[in-house]
Amino acid sequence: MFNQVVQSDGYLIASSFNRSVATWLTKWNFPGAVPPRLLFVTDEPTDLNGQAAREKLIYETTGLCPTLERIETIYGAGWAVRAVQSAASPTIPVPSAIPAPPGEGAQFAEANGFSAQHAVDAVPAPDQQFQAIVEAMIQPILARMKEGITPEELLNFLGESYPKMHYQQLTEILDRLMFAGNAWGRIDGHS
Repeated sequence: MFNQVVQSDGYLIASSFNRSVATWLTKWNFPGAVPPRLLFVTDEPTDLNGQAAREKLIYETTGLCPTLERIETIYGAGWAVRAVQSAASPTIPVPSAIPAPPGEGAQFAEANGFSAQHAVDAVPAPDQQFQAIVEAMIQPILARMKEGITPEELLNFLGESYPKMHYQQLTEILDRLMFAGNAWGRIDGHS
């Protein structure tokens, strides 16, 4: 949730700056020029060590390896293929080399047909709570718009009302839903 708040605040600051200060100063100093655009990049960097470990595990267990093009895309250019001796290649365990217990055939677990997505979909969404919370936040804005205020007045009104909005209940509900979905995904992924 913290990253979403940071992204949202960054977007709000950048949007406000781009519509006001950047535009005004550009028009004043360079009439007719296109104003610069401020943008906050909040993407988290890719965990290359984790990705490399995952690719190594895939190679060791299945024998599949990424192409040179994929390696250069992910890890950058400058890679070359080296000659590999065939004796050094890893051996993949063959299932037939493991002896089966005498007198028994293959035993497989039966799927129960109930996936994690079915369980998540079965949870009732707090639609009424969402509706009430969002209506309380939006109602003053809609009332001012029905009065026929200008876009500039609306922008000023939004700037004044934003700090006064009570969004804690909405944040709490969204936190709970995201936590439940994340926890269910982790539990289901390990079972």
